[in-house]
Formats: sequence, C-alpha cells, structure tokens
Amino acid sequence: MGALEGGLVGLGRRWPRLADALLLAAVLLLAAGVRLWRLGASGVVTWDEAHFGKFALYYALGRFHFDVHPPLGKMLLYAWATRVCGWAPVALDRHPGEAWSRVAAFEFASNAPYQGSGVPIECFRSASVLAGALGATSVAATARLSGLAHGPSALAGLLVALDLANVQLSRLVVLDPLLFLFTGLSLLATVWYANGRMARPRPGPWARALILALVNGLALSVKWVGLGAYGLSGLVGLGVGLARLRGALACGAGRTGRRRAGPRPLARRLARELGLLALQAAGPWAVYCASFAWHFRVLGTSGPGDSIMPADFQAALAGNYLATHSTRWDAPVRGHPGPPGASPAARSMVTLRHAASGGLLHSHRDRWPDLPGPHQQVTGYQFHDVNNHWLVAALPGPGARPPAGASLGPGSVVRLEHRATGARLTALAAATAGPGLQPGHLRVSALPGPGAGLAAEAGFGADLWEVIALPGPRGSAPLDIRPLDTRFALRNRRHRCLLGASTLSLPKWAFEQKYVFCAAPGTAAESAEAWSVEMHRFEDDPPPGGPLPGQPLAARPPGFWRSFVHLNRAMARANADMTDPQTAGTSAAGPDAQPGLRRALEQVHPDMLDGPRMVHARRDRTRITSRPAEWPLGLHAIRITHWAGPDAEDDGPEDDHDHPHQEDPQHLPPEHAGLLPTDPADETGDSDIAATRPLAGPAGPAPDAPAPGPAAKQAHVRLMLGGSLACWAGGTMAVALLAGALLAGALADARLGRAPPGGAYARLYRPAVAVIGWLAHYLPFWAVGRVMYVHHFLPATAFGALAAGHVAQLLQGTGPPVGHLAILAAGEFLLRRATVYGMTGHPDGYLALRWTDGWPF
Repeated sequence: MGALEGGLVGLGRRWPRLADALLLAAVLLLAAGVRLWRLGASGVVTWDEAHFGKFALYYALGRFHFDVHPPLGKMLLYAWATRVCGWAPVALDRHPGEAWSRVAAFEFASNAPYQGSGVPIECFRSASVLAGALGATSVAATARLSGLAHGPSALAGLLVALDLANVQLSRLVVLDPLLFLFTGLSLLATVWYANGRMARPRPGPWARALILALVNGLALSVKWVGLGAYGLSGLVGLGVGLARLRGALACGAGRTGRRRAGPRPLARRLARELGLLALQAAGPWAVYCASFAWHFRVLGTSGPGDSIMPADFQAALAGNYLATHSTRWDAPVRGHPGPPGASPAARSMVTLRHAASGGLLHSHRDRWPDLPGPHQQVTGYQFHDVNNHWLVAALPGPGARPPAGASLGPGSVVRLEHRATGARLTALAAATAGPGLQPGHLRVSALPGPGAGLAAEAGFGADLWEVIALPGPRGSAPLDIRPLDTRFALRNRRHRCLLGASTLSLPKWAFEQKYVFCAAPGTAAESAEAWSVEMHRFEDDPPPGGPLPGQPLAARPPGFWRSFVHLNRAMARANADMTDPQTAGTSAAGPDAQPGLRRALEQVHPDMLDGPRMVHARRDRTRITSRPAEWPLGLHAIRITHWAGPDAEDDGPEDDHDHPHQEDPQHLPPEHAGLLPTDPADETGDSDIAATRPLAGPAGPAPDAPAPGPAAKQAHVRLMLGGSLACWAGGTMAVALLAGALLAGALADARLGRAPPGGAYARLYRPAVAVIGWLAHYLPFWAVGRVMYVHHFLPATAFGALAAGHVAQLLQGTGPPVGHLAILAAGEFLLRRATVYGMTGHPDGYLALRWTDGWPF
C-alpha cells in the first residue's frame, strides 16, 4: 500500500491531471463494485422498497399519492425504472370505468418476493448503486479541490465507498443514495465556487453560482435534509463575497490611504455580489417548485393520499371520491324538495374539514375510555371514510322530522348526526386533556338521541350548533354556506364554545387521530377554528350503497401556488406527527400519566397500552428508532429484513416508519373493519384508509391477475443497517480534531494580536467547510421532535470523511501513514460484509461482528 501511495504521489507531481483521473476512477470502480456484488441477494421487497417502489408504481399509473418527502427523488426512481429498465407495470381494472380501481399486479408489499413479479429489481436497484458510487467519488473530488494530496483524498473517498450503511442503502430502492449524491455534489460545487471566486478561472462566477444553485435545489427536492447543504453553501458564498468586497476596498485605498476607485466601480461590484447571493438563495427554491409542478402534472388520477389536498383539487382528479359522491344543486332535483343553489340543506349529508389542522370531523363506535356512558370518540381524520359522514338537521320541534329545504346559512342552528351510528355531536362540560390544548377546552363526544337520555347526559342545547359565516377573500360575509368555498365556525348553544381541532395526535388507544375539542369563549378566535363543507350529498333514506340524487360536483382546480403551499404544509404536519411508535403513550396525555385512564383502558383496549415498561422490555432487540447521540460512533443498527427463519425466532419485520401513519386493520373499530381499502395500493406504506370506497370489491388480487411464476426456494437472508466504525466514528473524531485545530489557531492569533496573513481565508475555509457541514447535518436533529433512524446521519458522513482527509494531511509525517488507515477501513468492511450481503446462518454465528449491544444480532 505504501508503494502504491508513493507511486501515485510521483505520478501526481509529473502528470497531476492524469493522477486525479486515476484516483477518481479507482474510487468510482471500487464503490460500484462493492455495491453491485450480489445485488439480488435479497429477493424480496426489503425495508423502504415497500414505500418507494410503490411510489414509482403510482407515477407509472398516474395515481396521486402523499408522502412526507418532496417528489424529485421518487420521480427519478420512476424515470430510471421505466426509461432505463423498461419496466411497464401490468395494470388491472377491478371495476371498469372507475379510475381509482386501476391497480397493478405487483404492489410492493413488504417482504413480497420479486420472482415472477415482472419487476427488473436488479436494474431498478442499480439506480441507487450509481448514485452511491458517484457520491463516494464526489467526496474524493472535493478533497482534491480542497488542496489535499492524492493519499488523503483517496482515504476520504475510500471511507465513503466502504461505509457499511452507505453500501447497504445503495443496494435498495430508497431515496438516501440520491440525497447523499446531491449532498456530495453540493459540497463539491461549494468548494469549486469558492476556489473560482478566489482565483478567477473560467467558467465565471455566474456560471458557478448557477451550478451550485442547481445541485442545492436537487438535494432539497429529494429530502428536506438538503437544507443543510443549502445553508452551508449560502454561508460560504456570503463569506467569499465579503472577502472579495474587502479586497476591492483595500485595492481602491492605494498606498496613500486614498481610494483611487470611484463610487461607480464599487457599486457595480457590490451589485454583482448581491446578485450572486440572490441567485444562490433563490435558485434552489426554483428547482424545488419545478419538481412539484412536474409532480402535479404527472399525477392526474385519484389515488391514496389525495384527500390530504384541498377539496377542489381532489374534485379535479379523475375518479376521485369527492367528485363522484358530492353534488352542487345547480337546478332542483326531481322528486326531492331541495332548493336550487349550492347551500347544504336539512337532511344533507356532508363532511366537514377543519382549516388549520386539515382533519375531517370523524367519529366511530369506540368510546372514550375515561367517560361513563355511551360517549363515542370524536376525532379529526385526514382521509376519506364513511365515518366522516354527518347528517345536517335544522332545529326541529319536539319529535318532528327536520323539514327538507331549510338551507344552511349564517345564523342557522343545526344538529349534526353521525350517519353510521345516529349519534349526535355534543359538547360536554368535562374538560379535555392533551398536549397543545388550552385550559378550559371542553370534551366533544357523540351521544345517542333523546331516547337514550341525551338531555340528562349533556344538558339541553349541548348538541345544538350555531353556524357563524366567516368573511371571504374579499372581506364580505357570505349569504349562504357553499361547499368548498365558504368558511364558517360552529358555536355550541349551551356552552358558547367553538368547535375546533388540534394538529397533534391522540394516543394509540384512539388510533392516533387528531384531537377535536370545544374552545371555551375567549380562548380561540372564530377564524382560527374555521370549517368548510367538503363532500355534500342530499340524503333521503337511499338504499345502502345506492346512488344519491344530485349533480356531480364541478369544481375549478386550484392554482399551482395554492396546491404547492397546501401540500408542503401537509408534509410539515405529517413530519411533526411522526413520533416514536415505541414511546407513544408515555406523554402527558398518555395512559401512564393518567391512572384512571389506564385502568379504563385495561378493560376496554388492553392491546393498546404501550407504557414505558413495555417499551424498555423490547428495546434490546426490536427498537428500530434511534437517537442522535447514537449516530456519531455508530452505536446502533437496525434490522431491515424479517429476522425469522428456520433457525431463529421471529421478532417481526423491521420496517421503516418514516411515513405517515397507516391504521392497522386489527386495531380498527368494528365499523372500520369492513371498510378497509380493497385496493392493494392502500394496504401498506403511505396510503390512507381512504380510499374506503363502498364500490370496491372483495380484497385480494383481481380475478384476471396473472399468476406469479414458480418461486425457487431461497435461503433466508438477514440484512442489517449500521455504519462503519472507520467512517462514522473516525469521521466524528476527525471533525473534533479539525475543529480544535482551527479554534486553537484562531485563539493564538487573537492572543498575539496578529492579523491573519494574506490569503488566509482561501486556506481556512476549506477545512472549515468540513466542520461546519458536519455540524449543519447533525446538530439540527437534536431539535427535531419527530422519530429518527440511523440513516438520517448518512449525509453528515460525507463531511466526516472529508475531515478525515484533512486530518490525515495535517498529520503526515507524524501520524500513521494514510495507507495503514485505508487498510483498517478495508479490513473492517471485509470483516463485517455479511451485514450487507446477507447472513444466512443462525444469527448467533455473527455475534462477533457486534460493535455494541445496539447491533441486534
């Protein structure tokens, strides 16, 4: 290894460009080789392939879907699979004429075998292989641009090329290799841009700034973690611009201290620097917005997750539930006394969406466990479901049926009856509890009618709600309530409180749906608790599943910017809602903080208790989440395949939960059980119950689905995701050493009162980029309240490897040779390669590979 390193150094002195090309080619070939080796070892849908493979399928079918990540990475995977691999999913129509029923024969169910599915999985995964190999090469190229010698640059590239976590993720259909690639390219472009500003080579600064903005936009459009690269490049660009301006002012002063340059040249230079900063700041967001424009253009058919969007957006999708099950009364309906116009009337069936939280008013037969009596839970639910349907009843006389034709408008007093159960929306005197709820918020429940003792239970008027119309965009109050258009508040007649909803989730015993409460007077403004009618149909006792009278809803689709803002807000809410499923229920609103609630749950929902004792009891083997403190030294790893086999006990699949919650069928209320989506696309991943359409047929593959081919028996392969010590722990120590060296130098200069020598910025920003970039991609996770996993640390390893190269160069002649460090990294990969390529024997045979107890062999 020493002879090879010496030969490379000698070659670099004589032919530096050739040595650079050979170095980058060696890193690229090595990274590609270790990722391509036994690429099909896992012949089943592995880990997040159940999500991102399915998203590629949705793009192929044109089905709108929802995910917490921006769309660019998924669209690139879709384009690779269809354009490069020639994948054309076989589409099946379960119900001809219904666009939503167009599904595929293979739906990327977790752990489903690829054999016989028609998916060219090795070619599909090769997109991640290419991204991972190029990502390692970009780190080596950045090291060379940072002024490192060939040996330290090769070490930086080698650490990434042989990182166990990077290799593992680069062999799966996931977004992380693409994110790492664009982060590496952003790092490369940042140093390239700064070098060019200091030395004035070609291309000029505008071309370099444009390229930097482009790669930052690509990183940001794959995952929001790309904000770290965006911030780093902006900081470096600002520093370079200030250094250039300072140099211009110094040159203009001359020897006598007078400025020779007039104000115009300085003003032009200032304008150019501001323009470059503006391009770096705005360019990435232009790329980000363009990815969403492409997303909206490609997906024109209703699919899982479209109910997260505004109602008029849903109605514009082909085959959407709202478009086919809602009406505008543009003319009187024959045989029904409903008036012309768009306003819901008495005996209309509606769904109500809360503007701030985005949830639909929902109820089901499950009771509040801490309240006696027939108190149905009332929650906010993001997706379409028959339990979102409410009947509007105008205030009747005693025992009278509400008259048809009484339009709903400002000042109307109504009852809302849950269509599936007949219970009435009621505000109770009891206060509710939960994170983020104000003191004085009252509990909202659904209670049976007067025959079951409603008056005695809640008091007269507790089930009556007054409609308060809110001003529209032009500031004028509407004269009637129109679906999709009019916002209104609902005030309880007895308690004078406003019906509202929180963006936070209930515990698991309430299916992690949203809090619905009644805000006491003075605690919330009417505009903050705005509702709108979404679905609207006229109800006149139709046969079950039969058509309801009315005309199809004709809604104008919203503009791009409204859809863009709405979808990004929904993504932010979904990210905030993703709390650790293994610590859920231990918050202040959970059963462990409320002994009475725990006792009630033990009788009603014993299977939904998830207290700290249960969490700690299973944390040793089944914990797939992690904490940021465990990442820098690689203290934790997760299983990404089923661990069960003929030679080991089953701990269940280790799936990633980095996606919006999908209700578990076995934990659904009884009325949900028969309404689960029969479309296989709605069974796992980011789907919603939504698509709980009563038109669907029985679950299971379509009758005309092609039968899968005979599956060859394969050995059970176990895979584990964890970082290499050389890259993760070594990179962390290198960042610490490099930061200490930079800080010590700055303190020494300050103590001696000497200014940095000329050109010091050009030498100092390069190692500082590695330190600041590592901190920017690691420290923010300490402030994030959502669930986290080990792969979230992956972008930071690029900066750790670069820092290791800087430290190796600083210690040349005094520390261990670079070749010895490279041998240690390669030796660790060879020793622990089974975690990447598959463990087929008994897990106990691999215990020697365990770094800490956090590696659950």
